[in-house]
Amino acid sequence: MSPSSGGTWSTSRPFAGTISNAGLATGVIPGTFTCTFTQSSTGCVSAPSKIIRVIERPEINNTIPSNLCLGGDLLQLTINTSKPGIWNSSRPDVATIDQEGRITPIKEGVTQFYHNLGQHCYVSPVEKRVQNVVTSVTHTTILQNKLIGLSNSNPGIWKSDDEEIVTIINNQQANSKKEGQTILRFESASGCESSFGITVKKSKFGSNADISLGEFTNGNNNSAYKVHIPQPAGETMFNTDKDMVYPNPFSNEIYFHEEIAGKSLFIYHISGKLVWSGIAGSQKPDTNFWEKGVYFLSVTSNDEVKTQKLIKF
Repeated sequence: MSPSSGGTWSTSRPFAGTISNAGLATGVIPGTFTCTFTQSSTGCVSAPSKIIRVIERPEINNTIPSNLCLGGDLLQLTINTSKPGIWNSSRPDVATIDQEGRITPIKEGVTQFYHNLGQHCYVSPVEKRVQNVVTSVTHTTILQNKLIGLSNSNPGIWKSDDEEIVTIINNQQANSKKEGQTILRFESASGCESSFGITVKKSKFGSNADISLGEFTNGNNNSAYKVHIPQPAGETMFNTDKDMVYPNPFSNEIYFHEEIAGKSLFIYHISGKLVWSGIAGSQKPDTNFWEKGVYFLSVTSNDEVKTQKLIKF
């Protein structure tokens, strides 16, 4: 506030806010206060200033790890206030954040996430480091008694939040056992973490599809079964149990699964830019000039849209 000299400043409620003789006001606790200036030469006191409102300083609930691996889809920051604001990343090329606080790591580097509540109220940012450790799962929605492939470019350990729903097998695969939702988490030897939300559903064609996968020894299924699930008359199935693209993550070439041959495909960079479109089976994208990061493949079949997240490392 001005003037910044020639007198003294005071506040009506010092416990809510203070002011220095240079005119710098500081909020102390939530509440309101006004300021007045007393001129030294005359002793005249000014009229009170406009009401100054001090709001509670929100904080980011920083419960996620400081080091993030590439590939996870459940990293999320929250804020301890109901007041709306805007999330931002200081380095969106390293990691982005949506307005729900969900983080998507893009490439190796360091970024800060901060929340702006407006009215000159900024939340202290939190810093996160993205490591070049790429993780992925083959399915995030899957039927019971199916296998989920687990991929990690560096050594680490996979865990399931609920072993009754999904069980980790030899740190290489996961078995979907029971209908429900759980989280698969990966922690690398270098200290980064990622997590994936998994939904396990019952077969809509009946219990005859809910069979045991058998016992696993050293990663091998010793008594595997294959069951043909009858297709209802007049209904065309769109396979959601297999990757449309492999390998994933990839570094150079990618290949399309034969079951989507002939379908129109679109691949977008996470920024929203379309990087390739074509027909599966007759065309293949040249990925050599794609930058490292996250992409999304989209294919439509019988009014059903299916997407797959792709990661280039």
